[in-house]
Amino acid sequence: MNMFTELKRVYSQGYMNYIPKFQETFPELKNLTREELADRFNSLGIEFYTTERKPVPILIRFTMPFALVTFAIMVLFMPLHYLITGRWHYCLKDNCKLMNWFDAVGF
Repeated sequence: MNMFTELKRVYSQGYMNYIPKFQETFPELKNLTREELADRFNSLGIEFYTTERKPVPILIRFTMPFALVTFAIMVLFMPLHYLITGRWHYCLKDNCKLMNWFDAVGF
């Protein structure tokens, strides 16, 4: 779960009518109107969301020096991480809160 981004469900007059650049992405569906597409997706149970950025609290911004030190430690220990796990990158699913914190402080 992303700590600093809120998802907002998109509605239009009681039913979903938000398909961003869908007709440009799928030109074979250009003969259908947006309302027909919205009805089809609504019947399939597909919902659309947009993201809204929430302002980051000032206390989290003050943790930037600690985030910099944490980031440096992670980079320094990448070879050890590789020897233990067999991959150079850190899993985003396991470190979701950590990555959200880095995003919030501006990395």
